[in-house]
Amino acid sequence: MENITTALVMGDAITHGGLISREDFNKAFHMHGLTNVEVMEAFSMADINRDGMLNKPEWDGFFRFFVAPFQTIAKNWRADKQQMNMVTTQTWFKQLYLDGMADKTFEGFGPHEGEANTEDIVGDLVTAMDRDLDGVINFSEYLLLRRAANAWESCAQDTMNRAGLKCGLSFVVNHRQVDQSEADVAFRVGLTLMPHNKWSISFPIFLIVSDL
Repeated sequence: MENITTALVMGDAITHGGLISREDFNKAFHMHGLTNVEVMEAFSMADINRDGMLNKPEWDGFFRFFVAPFQTIAKNWRADKQQMNMVTTQTWFKQLYLDGMADKTFEGFGPHEGEANTEDIVGDLVTAMDRDLDGVINFSEYLLLRRAANAWESCAQDTMNRAGLKCGLSFVVNHRQVDQSEADVAFRVGLTLMPHNKWSISFPIFLIVSDL
């Protein structure tokens, strides 16, 4: 499967004044295995000014920060657990946790004794973001991870508390507001998934409950 390129996405952009339409974006990404809903989520993430079209800075930014990094790790636009290990070397990922706090930040679904193990971390993240349960990560699922990472940087420290979850959901959930009662339910669910900490949630748990 060929990679996504600017030329592939541009389509009829010349007839649209150099702007990428939702239809051209849909054609390019749909042929890479994304559903209509997943394409809509990706387009909304790229369409910063919410005008229903992508201008050159919007597309260039989306491609540079999200499409290109995914294409470096994914084969045929699917990334398995081994390929997802490459994510842990990227700068944005390292910014998720404070020095020496990786074990708290990435506490997952099993006991991680001592220093967090990269294989355990990636395994938990793949479990958390694999929406269709096919064992590999597509571009939409990767974008969920990136949105959650942006939210974590703004709303959490080594772990995320109740107020932080409400803040984080405002970054991740598309197209609607999440009220406090809904956030509280998600937080209580998250706490039940934490093997040790019963006062705050880790990043993999946030990743699961943020997919509302």
